[in-house]
Amino acid sequence: MDTVGPSVSVRFVLREDEIASAYRTLSLKRPLFWVVSLIGVYFLIQGALDLRGSDVLGNASLHFAGGLFLVGMIATMVFIYPRWQFRRNARARSEQSHEFSDEGFEVSMSDSRSLAKWTFYQQGIATSDLYLMLHNNRLCNILPRRAFADLADEATFREILHRHTKLRTVGAADSGKATDSR
Repeated sequence: MDTVGPSVSVRFVLREDEIASAYRTLSLKRPLFWVVSLIGVYFLIQGALDLRGSDVLGNASLHFAGGLFLVGMIATMVFIYPRWQFRRNARARSEQSHEFSDEGFEVSMSDSRSLAKWTFYQQGIATSDLYLMLHNNRLCNILPRRAFADLADEATFREILHRHTKLRTVGAADSGKATDSR
C-alpha cells in the first residue's frame, strides 16, 4: 500500500486467549447479553426460593431449569464457543500482517489480501491487551497490543485510529488517551 504520512505495520499470529478475550469484550457491550443473563439469574433465584417452599414439581423446577439453561447458554457463548471456533478455524490461527495509514489499511492473511478505507470500521475498542476494529456489531479485526514493535508504533497507530474512527477504551486500557473522535 502506498502511503503518505505516518504508517504502522504489524505481523502476528492470534492466540486462543486473545480470541476469547475479544468475544467476551464484544458480548459484554451487547444489551441482549445482559438481558438474557439477568433473566437467567432471576429464574435461578426464583427457582431456588420456590424449592425452599416445597414446590418441587411445580414452578420451582421450571424456573430453576429455565435459569440453568439461560445461564449455561450465556456461559457457553462467552467462554466455550470462542475457543472452539479458534480451534476449528485454521485461518484464525494463521499469520496476519496489517498496515495502517491515513489513506486506509491493508490486511494480509495466509489466503487473502484486503485493502480498505477507514470508513469500513464503525468504531475501535481498546482493551488492556487488544484493539478491536468493528465493522459492524458482530464482525471485527482483532489486533493484539503485543504485535507492535514498540510503544512509538502503538502510539502512531492509536493516533491514526483516533483520527478515523470512534475509539473507546474498555477495562484497564489507557483511558486517558482514547475518546470519541467523530
